[in-house]
Amino acid sequence: MTALGIPKTDLDKLNNHAAQDVSAKLYDMHEYLEKKTATIETWDRVLGEEISKQK
Repeated sequence: MTALGIPKTDLDKLNNHAAQDVSAKLYDMHEYLEKKTATIETWDRVLGEEISKQK
């Protein structure tokens, strides 16, 4: 998905990968809903295009 321009950090948040550094673990409690939504919408669009090619 990084080939689609989605940063690895956004993918990590979407996949609920835990932060490794202390400040992120303790202080970054933001849910990143907008970035997660954009990532899912991009993936949905790409999958839809690929499925359409198969028909």
